[in-house]
Amino acid sequence: MSDPVTRSFEINLNIPRFVTKSLLFAIELDWDLPKTFTPGFSTEIWRSNTNDISSAVKVATLPYPQSNYVINGVPLSTGYYFFLRGVDKQGNKGEFTEAVFGEADHNPDNLLNALEGKITKSQLGQELINSIKADINNAVGEEAKTRQTAVAGALAQIAAQAQSTGTAIKNLEKADQAQAETIKTVTAKAESALSGITAVRQAQAQSDKANAQQINALTAKVGNAESTVSQVSSVVAGLNGKVSSMHTIKTQAIAGGRTAVAGIALGANHEESSVIVMADKFGIVANANDGNVKPVFSVANGQVGIRGDLVVAGSVTNDKLSSGSGANLLTNPIFANPTNGVPYGWFGSTNVPANKLGERQCIQDPDWGLRKGGYLPNENVVRWHNLRTEDSNTRSGISQNVAINANTWYMLSAYMGNHRCTTVQIYIDQRGRNGEYLGRWTKNCRDGYNFGGINSADRVFIKFKAHSQAVSLDVHFFFYDAKVNETNCYMFVARPMLEECTEYTTEPSPWNNAGLTEVHGGSIIANTIRGDHIQANQEIRAPRITGGVITGNTVNGATVNGGTVNGAVVTGGTVKGAIVEGGVIKGARLEAVTGKFTGTLEVNQLVGGNLCEVFIARVYKTIDFYQAWINVSAAPVKRIFFIVNSHKTFTVEANQSHRYLYTHHGENIPPEFFDVVGGNPKICVTAYAVSNTTTMSQ
Repeated sequence: MSDPVTRSFEINLNIPRFVTKSLLFAIELDWDLPKTFTPGFSTEIWRSNTNDISSAVKVATLPYPQSNYVINGVPLSTGYYFFLRGVDKQGNKGEFTEAVFGEADHNPDNLLNALEGKITKSQLGQELINSIKADINNAVGEEAKTRQTAVAGALAQIAAQAQSTGTAIKNLEKADQAQAETIKTVTAKAESALSGITAVRQAQAQSDKANAQQINALTAKVGNAESTVSQVSSVVAGLNGKVSSMHTIKTQAIAGGRTAVAGIALGANHEESSVIVMADKFGIVANANDGNVKPVFSVANGQVGIRGDLVVAGSVTNDKLSSGSGANLLTNPIFANPTNGVPYGWFGSTNVPANKLGERQCIQDPDWGLRKGGYLPNENVVRWHNLRTEDSNTRSGISQNVAINANTWYMLSAYMGNHRCTTVQIYIDQRGRNGEYLGRWTKNCRDGYNFGGINSADRVFIKFKAHSQAVSLDVHFFFYDAKVNETNCYMFVARPMLEECTEYTTEPSPWNNAGLTEVHGGSIIANTIRGDHIQANQEIRAPRITGGVITGNTVNGATVNGGTVNGAVVTGGTVKGAIVEGGVIKGARLEAVTGKFTGTLEVNQLVGGNLCEVFIARVYKTIDFYQAWINVSAAPVKRIFFIVNSHKTFTVEANQSHRYLYTHHGENIPPEFFDVVGGNPKICVTAYAVSNTTTMSQ
């Protein structure tokens, strides 16, 4: 009997071609499927804000043979990196494609062409709108209809006479106690063409009001084609003190069964004034010799588009930019510049007994959270830890108060992880003008999400509508006691986001940093947004501001590059420039090739590269020895660390992070321990910056 024949083969699951196409408010994905795909196979679509597959989230899973997908509702300022991979019937997955960038079409010309002819009116005054929409025969109400009937009768008589005499001119005048009226009509007929010019002027006095009115009409008609220009002016003053005035100009053309109308109405009364324009297109020209008409306003699908070269004066406020655009309303959502584990702009709280408090860390954890390489500059993950208290009501967390608008829909989200906690939770309180409580929402992080990289985090989110009296929110991220049979528990939080949304929103927008509302370069005509045309109350927040001079009370941002920065306070991660002038400079780092202080330098703290740093660490006893983990974040200088009153020391190179394990074996209490009472000893760790310049010799 011969040996069995074994044959091996491999099914290719890799996508051979993948491209994107920019559409208006949408992105189209198109790809080729491998020839080995059959029914039951599928394609996964993933997207990310960066060219990093570890931060991507799955958008859709599409069955064979679909090879095209359109993502709608994409803002003009948004772009994504997309990744595809194939999946077979057994769930085996192919390799991800290389990242392919896609964005909505932000070409302003294409947008305006798509909106062409869809301009609509604004609702400023129903009386004026009715004046534009109505035909000239009823433009001024029932009294005007009566007068026009008389005019039409006169025109009919003149037209009949014009049939035989060719040209007729006749003036009709009539006067009585209540009114004086003059009707002048000139008509001419040439074969089938009849043109008329009519002027009606009337003044009328009544017992309770005075009314002055003028109607001018110009009409040209050939066969079934007709064009009309009408102008109506009306002024009314009543004995009750109410006054009003109105002036309308309307053009109308009828041909081929279609009617086009354009008009302008100006009106004012004793309470308000309005200007209303009705047109399919609204454009301007620079002067009488300019033949280049520029479209200005476009309205379609309830959205107003404005095309312009300059924002000349005034200000564009955050509420005009953020709604529905994914702008993050939270302060410092990257958890930068922490103090004792609490990020700047946030507050820490706990009701856990002191002997059960664990670590309070806000670091770039290389193993958990966003992991090494996944953090933005200065970004951290909140990593808090407690020992088990056996009390389900104990909790710890961070909080922030955020101003909001009443009766507005919002979405709060955060990437969270739960290690052995009974609950890790988003917790929101609404507050009124005087701080009164107006309601609460909560949402728990799901079990099984340990946050070892963004794809293993749970993006917890809550959609809610603010109370009619709400002015702010207390946003909390809490974790509660450890589960039964667990000795401790951890909470991880990163990249929180509060955004405005609509009642139809089903999931949070892609994460954005605080106050970051993107205006795509292609949507700024000729790069003409200038610094003197952007005004804010007191703050300009952006990830990067580049320019010669920035003057203001407060400038917040990761990087400010320029020759001179003038202001009372400069706050931010990095300030780079030739000259920095002002009373107070606050920031994480001051960087320059060389530095020189000619006066007195008083330093409370140098963040990142401390000359000397002291840290108190809690020591935990295991079965037969003591231990303590010491987490050291990266710093731009080399440092040497000492365990005070011991022979133990270690060094950490510049720009390197490190996790050091302190141990002591034996039952005796070593000299470095203090606060031994209660069974929770501590040690003191000191760190010193190491200079590359040597001043010692032998």
